[in-house]
Parts: sequence; structure tokens; C-alpha cells
Amino acid sequence: MDSLGSRCKIVVVGDTQCGKTALLHVFAKDCYPENYVPTVFENYTASFEIDKQRIELNMWDTSGSSYYDNVRSFMILILRRRVLICLDISRPETLDSVIKNTSPHSGKETQELCPNASGARL
Repeated sequence: MDSLGSRCKIVVVGDTQCGKTALLHVFAKDCYPENYVPTVFENYTASFEIDKQRIELNMWDTSGSSYYDNVRSFMILILRRRVLICLDISRPETLDSVIKNTSPHSGKETQELCPNASGARL
């Protein structure tokens, strides 16, 4: 959250067609998207209240295509965004990709760009 404690910015990453856009669409607009449209870059905003404090969540949806790896890296590093890593449990290769790209020993973008990040893999 920023210094006011009211805004949180998150970059959402994951393989192509793993459900990133659908997840954000449901969260921000409370409905499932009717059609699949490949994403290059999209911004979703949702507001809610926790413990009587208004929170604005800005979620930056990114393409899962490796063609846009540099865009994701820029957004995470330069813009100092938090990261939500998505996968599709019906497609084991998306889990393999998460493990490959976020392993402490992989040298991939999440560890390189966010060496002090903490989180959990479910």
C-alpha cells in the first residue's frame, strides 16, 4: 500500500490463457467475461473496505506471451508493483512455468526483480 494506506498496485503475471484476465474481470466488474480476447496490457480497478478503511486495488493485467517479458519486467522493477502469479490448475504446464520462473535458483524475473519478495505457493 502507499503511504496513505488506501491504494495497492499489483502486476498480474502467468502463462497465456491461464485465467488472469477472467480473474480480474470478475473481481473488478463482478461478472465473467463472455469472450476470450488476448491481453497485451489492461488495467482493472476495484474498491472495497477492510476494517472501515477504503482500499483501491489497481491490477495491471499483462500478456502471458514471452514476447512481452520485457514489459512485465519493466512494470515490476521500474514501477515498483507487487506481483500476483496466476496459473490454471487444469493445465499442469502453467504450474511448471510458475515453478521455473519463480524458483529461488532459476534466476528468472521474479527473483531478479523482487529479491526481497515474500509469498506462498499454493
